[in-house]
Amino acid sequence: MKKGQAEMLTALSFQDGSLLGDLARKHVAAFKEVLPGHHKPLCGRRTWGSLCSGSEGAHFVTQAVEMAMGTWNTASGQLPLQLEQLFACEVCPRKRKWIHHVVNVPRRAKGEIEICIFIDILHMHQRTAFCETHDKECEVPGADIILVSTSCRDLSLLSSAARNFTEPVLGMETSPGGSADTFGGFLGYLDNHLASFVVYENSDQMVDDHAAPLEKTNEDVFNAKMSSRFYEGCNFIINAKLYGCPQSRRRFFAVYIRTVMGIIDFRIRTVFDQIRTMTMLLQGCKRACPPARDLLLPDEDFDLQVELLAMLEKPERIAEKPTWQLEHQKEYAKVYARWGSDSPCEATRNSPWISILNGYQRSLLTLNQHKVLGKSARLYTASCQHSTASGQQPTDSVQEGRRIPVLMIDVRPSIGRLSTSTHDEYCQQEIAPCIVPDQRLWLHIETPRPLLGREAMLFQGWPISSVDFKPWMTDSFLYSLAGNAVACPVLLAILISTVSAVSITDTDVVAEIPWSNEDEEEQAAALRLLGNIAA
Repeated sequence: MKKGQAEMLTALSFQDGSLLGDLARKHVAAFKEVLPGHHKPLCGRRTWGSLCSGSEGAHFVTQAVEMAMGTWNTASGQLPLQLEQLFACEVCPRKRKWIHHVVNVPRRAKGEIEICIFIDILHMHQRTAFCETHDKECEVPGADIILVSTSCRDLSLLSSAARNFTEPVLGMETSPGGSADTFGGFLGYLDNHLASFVVYENSDQMVDDHAAPLEKTNEDVFNAKMSSRFYEGCNFIINAKLYGCPQSRRRFFAVYIRTVMGIIDFRIRTVFDQIRTMTMLLQGCKRACPPARDLLLPDEDFDLQVELLAMLEKPERIAEKPTWQLEHQKEYAKVYARWGSDSPCEATRNSPWISILNGYQRSLLTLNQHKVLGKSARLYTASCQHSTASGQQPTDSVQEGRRIPVLMIDVRPSIGRLSTSTHDEYCQQEIAPCIVPDQRLWLHIETPRPLLGREAMLFQGWPISSVDFKPWMTDSFLYSLAGNAVACPVLLAILISTVSAVSITDTDVVAEIPWSNEDEEEQAAALRLLGNIAA
């Protein structure tokens, strides 16, 4: 595990699309070293589906898992693992178009059956639901594996409404941002369709939430809802930076196994033992991330230049409050700067791409640059005083041509929030802030510019080089996909650890499996004590 965690991923593997395949092969090789020789991982034809699909990075994750597990299955005398996607579900029409392009267009070219793309998770409890692929009502199937990411709008700290709830959002029937609604749709699917195990993702506020002073949190509601449906498992708070993505992205993940009427065998190994094995394997999937700067496209990249020129011709328009100028003037006064003055960074002032930002964004960029320089000046002064007191000479100047000491600054947050890249002590690298949809990161590089949407996808470990780009795939759309995506290396680690750790039944004809012993319920409850071990 320590050997794997010390390995730094290369930026090239992110850019050329080889990241997930390479990681999957290395994970399987490590698993074979620590699991007993007689253990047989998941094999044969297994089905999966996704709910609230987002960017559908799971399509590439399952491909990588399937290929990496093939040699292991063959060596253990089993059929190769075949993960067949049956359906996706997405409420946003443009994202459904993306899923069709990513998943169904290659299938059609190969003469394979196209997957169903359902339009609303609220319909997934029914026997049939409208499918955009086939333009009709299609049967909603069960699947061996369900990957789901319900709405986090009412859980995120970025939501002002989230602070006003007097009860856990997931315990409500409906909520303004749809978090309660989509979670209810997911539960409805489990009530009416069989799924052997579930991988769930949502905001880290599932644990660190606003309902903490109340009797129950959202995590408590989630655990109770899953347990009442014969699912037992474990919850985690995982930061993508620990699994090789150079951004600080904390998310809640849960892996739950169905204890009755599923493909998992509990006759010899309890559900507790199988989940414990999965959490052990998950630790071995950690990797050191490359510096955030290395993932950026070079200035001479043709696609980069084309996108920036298009943005320059048609600057982004965002809603601005009528009083924003007055608010900015007050904030400028706090940092002893004059509102309306030029950026303190010479490279930013001379950048040919500064006109991409509108007046609000340029004002906020200059303000935040002053804040960052002021903070670095205070740190420099403190370090100088410490060095002088210890007889050492200071080695650097904070001014240094007014160079901004951070790679990224967000120019679309609220006026009182400063979001920048940071030098992470664990990674020993400068990493990006959490990639979110409502964001515009300005890059302090040789020729300063905004971060592109396709670059944001790279920070999620998404194999963007595999996509045949079309005119309707705008930069803002790609950035929105990246902000809502599940970090692919994290999903890969969870999924490949799970399929490697579980024991499967000898036959696909399954019956209700009784508790194996009187301690099983206590062991299942103890699984929750394993929470956050991957953090």
